[in-house]
Amino acid sequence: MTLNKENNIYKLGFLTQDSLSQIDEKDLVSVYCPHSYAFSGDMFILPRQNIKILTLSSAEAMKIIISGGVSFPESVQQK
Repeated sequence: MTLNKENNIYKLGFLTQDSLSQIDEKDLVSVYCPHSYAFSGDMFILPRQNIKILTLSSAEAMKIIISGGVSFPESVQQK
């Protein structure tokens, strides 16, 4: 998801709702971003166009997030 377009800052997280139509916000989505080395995180509500769906499994994404970006699974490492 894009946190800051001007500075090209992104955050890895999990799409938890692909529409918030239940609260009359059908163009908004919710994304949960876990913190590294913790059992906590943040939920962001943002426009759908600010997210990019990646081809990672949940386990692969968690490995990257929990390690603070130090460990990338072999399946996503550049050769």
